[in-house]
Amino acid sequence: REPMIDPLERLNLFIDAVVALQSESGGRRGSPFGNLAAELADAHEGFRVRIEAVFERWASQIRSLLWEARPQLHDDVDAVRLSRFIIAALEGAVLMTRVKRDLSVLEGIAADLKRFIAMHIRDGAVMQHSRNLE
Repeated sequence: REPMIDPLERLNLFIDAVVALQSESGGRRGSPFGNLAAELADAHEGFRVRIEAVFERWASQIRSLLWEARPQLHDDVDAVRLSRFIIAALEGAVLMTRVKRDLSVLEGIAADLKRFIAMHIRDGAVMQHSRNLE
């Protein structure tokens, strides 16, 4: 949330924080909201709505970063779709890491996700951003 840091760098730092958090647990922690959604989303509509709101707030925060970064991004970037994709990739990576009990799964997907995001950056902005990909 540090406004003095480039928004795309903040996004990379966020991805790194997800990896670091999982690293602390040896890849066994999982995502509390992902776990709850998988287990209880169909059990009670009120609960599903609350979990949906959590994911929507998370997507909104990522969309805000993408909105700040819009001068660096290609004109056709759909911030709504990209923010949801980032969340889905991270949630899936955390789940796969937990099942496999191998943190390198998350680390690899995080690196691939950063490269995917970089594909949406304008050529002139790539040089500034590329140092943060690995």
